[in-house]
Amino acid sequence: MSGPLLDGAENSPIYIDGDVYGSIYVAGNSILGIADLITPPDIKKTIKRIPDSNGIRNLKTKIESFFQSEHWREIDEALSELVKYVPSAAFVYGVKAYALVQIRDFEGAIRDYTTALRRTPKASELYIGRGYAFLCLYRLTAAIEDLSYALKISPKSQLSALFLLRGSAYILNQMWAHGDTDFTEAMKSKKGQAFAFYGRGLCRSHISDKIEEALDDLSMAISLNPSLTNAYVSRSVILSIASKLDLALHDAKVVYERVPENPIANNNLAYIYFRLGDSKEAEHYWQQAASLSKKPATSYAFVFAGLSIALFMQGKTRSAGAKYRKAMKLDSRWKTDIEVVAHQYIWTDEMIEAANTIALNISN
Repeated sequence: MSGPLLDGAENSPIYIDGDVYGSIYVAGNSILGIADLITPPDIKKTIKRIPDSNGIRNLKTKIESFFQSEHWREIDEALSELVKYVPSAAFVYGVKAYALVQIRDFEGAIRDYTTALRRTPKASELYIGRGYAFLCLYRLTAAIEDLSYALKISPKSQLSALFLLRGSAYILNQMWAHGDTDFTEAMKSKKGQAFAFYGRGLCRSHISDKIEEALDDLSMAISLNPSLTNAYVSRSVILSIASKLDLALHDAKVVYERVPENPIANNNLAYIYFRLGDSKEAEHYWQQAASLSKKPATSYAFVFAGLSIALFMQGKTRSAGAKYRKAMKLDSRWKTDIEVVAHQYIWTDEMIEAANTIALNISN
């Protein structure tokens, strides 16, 4: 099972919303949607600030139409043309950056936000937007700097979203105590409280004397927003660590029912079934997890390692060896540092012993 005590983005596939980005898939907005983090520009107001002329009147009309229909790439292209007429207009670059964020061109967004900030260095919405873009590119120090400055200059109405966003950056940077503080601050607003409890629960799951509080937070997040699948994932992991396996199985089944074709949902079920002594069911779900990993990345090596031990415990030693070789090919630590990598995925002593035996058999 993938656990909360992970030490790098490439080894942290525990959340369900898409690609793996450390402890939270921020680019997929599992903490908060873009609209809640970055205030959409008032395009009509922006357009009115640009003087009419024969060369740009039609262009302005096109931009307003594109914005209403959310044709973000076309907006960027039209605004790039508009900048030729008003090169000093910082607000144009801010709108361009916002459009680029929508199509996840984060490098381009950072460039345009930076250009806009050179002209209006006290605009909080520009720091928020650029901080978000930095965060999505995993440039965590820069993200935290921008978001921290935005917190100093933003109106109170924006503070809750900013604490949520900076808290996400702290999670990705494994700054658990700082994240705990930010998510607690975010709870002062009713907006986004489920996400605040979720984020604080993630932070507290990494603080040894706050594990029970982490479970409480994740349970609160689920009660406030039952559709928050990742909260079930996280709670299942913590319950597994606490050997509350029946409760962990319940949460893992909820996740599986929602995303049955997700390899991590299958992996987590397999792990719990193995812990419960059901190697056959564990094999079934690890087989599914392996088949769903069409192009396995290094971070999915543990799926094949898990499958190998489920096969081994049933006496299928040849198949177990083949799957373990796959794990070692994807991540050499399953050969050289078995205990280190296994503890990372909260494997038990029994699982580690089986892995060591399989690896020894392969080497002989």
